[in-house]
Amino acid sequence: PYYKVIDQYIFVHAGIDTSKSMRKQSRAVVTGHAPENLNHFLPKNKVIVHGHVPNYRLGYKKDNIHIEHRVIDIDTGAGHNQYLTLLDLTSQKQYSVKVSDNDAKIQERRVKLK
Repeated sequence: PYYKVIDQYIFVHAGIDTSKSMRKQSRAVVTGHAPENLNHFLPKNKVIVHGHVPNYRLGYKKDNIHIEHRVIDIDTGAGHNQYLTLLDLTSQKQYSVKVSDNDAKIQERRVKLK
């Protein structure tokens, strides 16, 4: 499958086409290779966790995840020599490390998910 639903979370690479049911999501859309407006009308009681577009391109600090309207964007630019980030949804903590720094320490911060 191109996405995974666990409890209230939908995990997907780029996002979902909210005009279609979850079973009818195309590979091109969820992987970000189709020019769709994603994540605008989310399924009730669901939160989308995705990446694909680094948050710094949206104007956010390079090592920050972006949370807004039941959408969590965890892409902090690892593929662009920036930060690799893990989000622990259970403890509401973010862990980031600069990928280009061999001696970098893991940065830990609390995040407010709701």
